[in-house]
Amino acid sequence: MIVLEHFFYPSKEKKEFILSKTIEHVLRIIKFDYEKSNIQINTKILNDKKINGYKGEYIQTVIAILHNSKDAFILNGIKDRRIDICIDNMLTIEDNAGGIDDKLIDRIFEPYFTTKYKNKGTGTGLYMAKMIIENSMNGTLSVEQKKRWNKIQNYNLNGDKMSKNYSILYAEDNKDVRENYVLYLENYFDYIYEANDGLEAFDIYRDKKPNVLLLDINMPNMNGLELAKKIRENDSNIPIVILSAHSDKEFLFEAIKLNLVEYLTKPVDRNKFKSVLENSIKKVKENAPNNQFIHFAKTTYWDCSKRLFFHKNKMIDLTRNERILFELLLNNKNEIINPNENFKVCMGQ
Repeated sequence: MIVLEHFFYPSKEKKEFILSKTIEHVLRIIKFDYEKSNIQINTKILNDKKINGYKGEYIQTVIAILHNSKDAFILNGIKDRRIDICIDNMLTIEDNAGGIDDKLIDRIFEPYFTTKYKNKGTGTGLYMAKMIIENSMNGTLSVEQKKRWNKIQNYNLNGDKMSKNYSILYAEDNKDVRENYVLYLENYFDYIYEANDGLEAFDIYRDKKPNVLLLDINMPNMNGLELAKKIRENDSNIPIVILSAHSDKEFLFEAIKLNLVEYLTKPVDRNKFKSVLENSIKKVKENAPNNQFIHFAKTTYWDCSKRLFFHKNKMIDLTRNERILFELLLNNKNEIINPNENFKVCMGQ
């Protein structure tokens, strides 16, 4: 096999490479084999990307994913075989190979797990692909179903999907505008919390503790600047970005005092917005504590900076009070906690 023989020999130095050129190289490698198997591969480039990483390992990862689709076509007896590859600041690979059993989809990246017959696969291909992308290149490799389509996405850190489960709170009272921005934000953040007004946004901020705030200045109940001021009373580090249709000096003067990442006037330039989001993530990293993760087992841990609990590397959704209680216990290890004190803390008293 072309793909797996060098998985355990990674390049020693990261280098910058162009995503589209790399995919062209992959397609040249597999061209004859896939034409012979009657697999049509379509490519679409919307926004190309430079990636700083291990090009050889990235190529092997893409080939592993494509071979997984090829095997699925054969095993499922699919005649009309199609793979769509899209580059839009990230790489998305889709196929019509029949999808994956919902009971198995969460396990496909486990070592030695395979949906193939025992003599047809070792179960190491996608596992090693995920290890390379997430451990070596600090990106994310994920899979999801799309009707009968088996969709595998690979987002690279040097591209636009920020890894490490970063979150953002976006407050905007116009639903249509908010939905359009959310579609773009999904390229950068794993968790996006939406709010219709300032008061709702403040409640979500206290409950979820997002990493970044994106606030429209004109909102009912509490505008973006008022919300930012309120949050800054107790949180001087969280990156805040304000969106506004105003370039009025009075607004700008108030914004300066809030230590914002940026005050953006609408319409927002896409490249400028991209840069602001990347700078916001950079600030999150700079502010992260050295002991960011508290591990209870190899794949069970608490992320201190994001206040998220993970078991088997999957986020467990805790309620606001559960998170507060969990942090209280973590901060008072080997101590007896007064139940009345627990109640007061959870109720915000």
